[in-house]
Amino acid sequence: MVRTLLQHQPGYHIVLTDINRRSLEEFAAKLPGARVTALPLDLFDADRVRDTIRGATMVLNGAGPFTRTAQPVINACVAERVDYLDYDDDPASTLTAIEAEAMLAGSGIRCLKDCGHSPGFTNVLAVDIANDLDEVETLDVCWALGDEGPHVYGRAVIEHWLEVIRGPVPTWRSGQATSVEAFLASETYPLAGALGNFRLYEVGHPEPITLPRRFPHASAIRCMGGLHPQPVNGLSRGIADAITRGAITLDDGVEWAQRVFNDQSGPLRIWRHGMAGIWAQYRRGEISHSELFEFIWMAARKRHWTWRGAAAVKATGIKDGERLTLMRRTPAPGPQSSMWTSLANCTGISCAAFASLALGDGASRSGLLFPEDWVEPPAFYRALTEVGVHEEDVIDPLVHISKAPLTVPL
Repeated sequence: MVRTLLQHQPGYHIVLTDINRRSLEEFAAKLPGARVTALPLDLFDADRVRDTIRGATMVLNGAGPFTRTAQPVINACVAERVDYLDYDDDPASTLTAIEAEAMLAGSGIRCLKDCGHSPGFTNVLAVDIANDLDEVETLDVCWALGDEGPHVYGRAVIEHWLEVIRGPVPTWRSGQATSVEAFLASETYPLAGALGNFRLYEVGHPEPITLPRRFPHASAIRCMGGLHPQPVNGLSRGIADAITRGAITLDDGVEWAQRVFNDQSGPLRIWRHGMAGIWAQYRRGEISHSELFEFIWMAARKRHWTWRGAAAVKATGIKDGERLTLMRRTPAPGPQSSMWTSLANCTGISCAAFASLALGDGASRSGLLFPEDWVEPPAFYRALTEVGVHEEDVIDPLVHISKAPLTVPL
């Protein structure tokens, strides 16, 4: 996000802050120095945060997990009357912002939340596909992320994943907000490229919380997510279930995942919970014998898959007297893609596009705004190309999955 904004927003100076002075200075040293200032900052020091952001045009919050970090920064922005934007993907902090909506409406600032890849880009896809229908009945927000090779993931990323795949998660069913068990519902979707018909699972994400505000008459809105290769979903769920049962702690699970995803060995007592999750996945028929064998063979040799990632929205609804099932999806990733090469790439560039729109007065009204409240799809797609995304890497053509005439029962 920072690199993209520096390249494509030449009129702005960026102040980078982080509690970790060393990583902050190492990152800042790689950037064009004349337009960057690096300042160590503890964002839970309210006075320091206010001093730091005073006079800024906008604060971009990328510090997770947002359940702990979003509200303190928003409070500082309200106090200093500075616009706020983040790429929050936590349901709890999204709900906290909605609870404070009345205060934000009177603050005079723009609080632009959930402006990343998912949520963010996916919300725009939902609006886009809804524009092709006269009436929206259901929306499935879909995303899949792949193997990035030996990788050091921050704690917040792993903690977020383990939280959204376990326990009750928010969803929209029968036209009202409710909760369901994560990973209980699963479905295969025709995603772009080598992913093909790929199984995704219902997870806890902000889209089923915010999109009903735009589409209150929809009967169902779900977020369906997953990881490639497919057995990693069973592995993750096994660890998450062990945390829920109290067999291991959240810290145990996070530290294990950080080590394993970086090709280091994790404790066998935790591995057995993960393997139990894969075995349960196999027994349910969600992975084949060949997928299970290939995963074990690759993992034992610390081999990695080519990165595969996708975002899509599947919708059902009414158009000109017919019931349609449509899908709007991102193109297949590839080594030469200008956007679809990693989680950081997808999220950072999406957020940079939202920020560029906002800095150009794309959101003219103040208060709490989610992407579907202030961004129209053509403007967002254009913003992506203006921050360096090739036009062919933005979206695929609309996919018609099925159509059927409406019938009236006698």
